[in-house]
Amino acid sequence: MRKAAALPPRRGGAGHRVLARERAVSRPILVHNLPDFEPALVPGFRIALRTRTTQELLAAVTAGGVAAVVLDLGDPHALTTITQIVETQPALGIVGVADRSDGSLVLAALRAGCTEVTLRPLSQEDVCTALERASAPAGTAVVGRTVALFGTIGGAGTTTLACHLAAECAATTQQPVALVDLDLEFGGVASAFDSAPNFTLADVARAGVIDAALIERAALALPGGVRLLARPPELDDAHAIDAAVVPHILHAVRGLYPVTVLDLPRQLTPLVGAALELADKLILVVQLTVPSVRNARRLFGALRREGVPDDRLEFVVNRYRRS
Repeated sequence: MRKAAALPPRRGGAGHRVLARERAVSRPILVHNLPDFEPALVPGFRIALRTRTTQELLAAVTAGGVAAVVLDLGDPHALTTITQIVETQPALGIVGVADRSDGSLVLAALRAGCTEVTLRPLSQEDVCTALERASAPAGTAVVGRTVALFGTIGGAGTTTLACHLAAECAATTQQPVALVDLDLEFGGVASAFDSAPNFTLADVARAGVIDAALIERAALALPGGVRLLARPPELDDAHAIDAAVVPHILHAVRGLYPVTVLDLPRQLTPLVGAALELADKLILVVQLTVPSVRNARRLFGALRREGVPDDRLEFVVNRYRRS
């Protein structure tokens, strides 16, 4: 198996960033229900208050004076607490701490209003990066829209449509648009652009910190403003990508680009489920053949049973010929 290349260090590496934080004026944070969260994890920040109950937390949040809240997503009341914080202080950054295997919990936390999520085991670099992003001044972050395309039959032209959609969005917005090939085994987006990316989603997934700087380095700049995050070249690398990491990657991408287009594999896996949870719009690509229409009906029913609202679903009939 060919080992994927490591991403090159950017100027001002981890040591420089930590030193800069230590020199800066410390920013107060509130830590909720995390007794093992140590001050050494957060140079540049100061644990101003620790709370154990939701009532204590909400009272402290209402009083103000903290740059961000750090809480344990393993708490049974975590999602409700996040919602209450957002209702009380919508601009306050929230960092959730989760176990690496809790992919569905990470998705739920992001949808509830959690600004950033960091995974155990905690590292100083991961926690500080999450806190810096969560405590950034309001209005500095992009909240991009995500469009996912799912073919209802093989050869429906889903990848071609995804490529054209990304290029058209870039031309319309006059801004770079992300195109993510989530068909990790057999995706053809890079081939469609006749490109050979140096870095892939496997490199992003194995990185310690998934942030905007990492995404910018890993994304291949294509003509017309498309930024491609390609599938790994080797099957072993594709299989090594944990579905729980996908929400973190897409969250970082959405914070960097106004539009993100996802080319999905034709299978319902935990990875695809994670992508669908974060998609603002899901386009089902159909052909006017009996198998394709039947699959579209089955998929539509399954998605509705999973609670996906109708206004997030669109059908596109590809290769339609008027008789």
